Amino acid sequence: HKARVKAYRHLWSQEWSTFMFVFTGTDRLMHFLWDAWEDSTHRFHQEFKDYFKAVDEVIGEIVSKMKPEDSLIMISDHGFERLDYDIYLNYLLKDKGFLKLKEVTPVTFGSIDSGTKAFALDPSRIYINLEGKYPLGSVTQSQREVVMKEIDALFSNLEVNNEKVIKQIYRKEEIYSGPYLEHAPDMVLIANKGFNLKAAINSAELCSKGVFTGKHTQDDAFLLVNRECDKTIIPENPKVSDVVGIMNRLKEVFNEQGVS
Repeated sequence: HKARVKAYRHLWSQEWSTFMFVFTGTDRLMHFLWDAWEDSTHRFHQEFKDYFKAVDEVIGEIVSKMKPEDSLIMISDHGFERLDYDIYLNYLLKDKGFLKLKEVTPVTFGSIDSGTKAFALDPSRIYINLEGKYPLGSVTQSQREVVMKEIDALFSNLEVNNEKVIKQIYRKEEIYSGPYLEHAPDMVLIANKGFNLKAAINSAELCSKGVFTGKHTQDDAFLLVNRECDKTIIPENPKVSDVVGIMNRLKEVFNEQGVS
């Protein structure tokens, strides 16, 4: 963190039309020490809070250096919450007969064998092994919906320690659009609190507990712009795919106003 701040202070003195600062430490800290945040008795609880205070102070310093015509944009592509278990999707698909693997070592995604109906890729994306789409595709278009329903039921009913693992299952048509829709995953899984979905093809168990105590969340990502913008610029319910359009529209408006 100190090295990044030192670098920003050195570079700030130059002339920039766009200046970007990335705080990566927030992600690393919450992955490894989320429990230090939740548990006030944790030996690193105060240090955890102190780090975020240090980040806040740097943001304040940057804001104090900005010119009146400058724009501040802050964005986080995800939030965080507690992690109890990593859940291995391909292990379950293999265990229930949807995924077939060749008997080779090491096991990789190149080990997928004929007879496979579905496989998972990170992050929590399910692909139906369609005939004609993949090298060893075995599911016809007429069979696709049946396989989708079977996999939906499999993950919808998945429990670990009497807790439901999956919060939401999306079909690709619900969340993707555009000319490359056919390349999108057939299903996307969203986990309940405490569960992290992983696609490791060589896992020998359904779940495990690693060194991470925190995991990414989707619903508390944020976009902040320090200027009042009408809804022609930022929609009431912005999507990730709106961000590029928002940035371009802001640039147009600021140029019209003579603002950098």
